[in-house]
Amino acid sequence: MRVWPLDLSESLIEAKHEGVLISLDVSADALRVACGTSNGGLGVLDLSNNKYDTLLRSHTEEIIEMHVHPFCNYLVTLSTDFSIRLWDMEKYE
Repeated sequence: MRVWPLDLSESLIEAKHEGVLISLDVSADALRVACGTSNGGLGVLDLSNNKYDTLLRSHTEEIIEMHVHPFCNYLVTLSTDFSIRLWDMEKYE
């Protein structure tokens, strides 16, 4: 995944994933992007410090849906392995 400025001059940051990127969601302040992959991985790209963290590889199948809570720093993921995970985006747990 690459993040580009509006003038598309050159990419600002690039994050490589172990699987195919199949879902993402952006936080309300547009500073964090959650990325779900085909192998069940979940990562967060923090645009305030240009850092990418893999949170966990706990889903055993692909993440098909994710939502950032509008008032709290929580992310909810749903996978085809029939599991739902709640993630704390401050602690990355």
